[in-house]
Amino acid sequence: MVSGTKQAAAGTQDKPKRLSLADKTYAVLKEQILDQRLAPGARLNIDALARELNVSSSPLREALSHLEAERLVNYATNTGYSVASSPTPQFLRDLMEYRAVTEGYCARIGAATATEETIQAMKETEQDMRAMRELGSRFRDYKEYTELDSLFHGLIVDSARNEVLSMTYRSMHAVLTQARMSLFRDAGSIGSDAAIEEHAEIVRAYESRDGALAEAAVRKHLKGSQDRMFEALQRRQGLDNPPLPRWAPGQDAGSR
Repeated sequence: MVSGTKQAAAGTQDKPKRLSLADKTYAVLKEQILDQRLAPGARLNIDALARELNVSSSPLREALSHLEAERLVNYATNTGYSVASSPTPQFLRDLMEYRAVTEGYCARIGAATATEETIQAMKETEQDMRAMRELGSRFRDYKEYTELDSLFHGLIVDSARNEVLSMTYRSMHAVLTQARMSLFRDAGSIGSDAAIEEHAEIVRAYESRDGALAEAAVRKHLKGSQDRMFEALQRRQGLDNPPLPRWAPGQDAGSR
């Protein structure tokens, strides 16, 4: 459960809005896709889904349009909607590079001027993830862990106080969540000790208000995350030569 401190830091203290039928339908379908109850590549029949979810086609199409924007479903003129395929190794590499550039920049800018509220929210989130790490590998636990991880990294991006960066960053979150769910579903435990310690290192950099140190810590963490992701791909898919990053911890994006 998200604490009041984390809600305030994320700008969500206002009374939650009432979800529309389209929002509820979107949430149900998104969970089914991430849970792979709707398998990658599966065709999505509008009439069948409407009957199954007990909704009309209008909110269903709105929900599918939202999922398409998040790259979780595809639409083709002649065949309609289908569940998106799992992200390719190359796309995952590109996504992690995007995150390194974006989060690294935001950490450099945001750490120097971070509020106590933001730092406290980061600490609480890191502590919640550390506690959850000990729960095991149940899928519902990993879903909660992923939500906390998203909150932690969202706090990094939001700390730069740049609305456009925050908005565009969040638009990519769903496909990363899909990749995590797919790769680590049966890994035997949620998260990793290394990732949790890397988060703690980021928090310490923010506490010291050191922008350069925060950027280096974020890039180190994301490089480690990519390495762990491709190790999982190698185990699961027999990938011999995963694409290597064009960036490294502490590397200035402008020097590439």
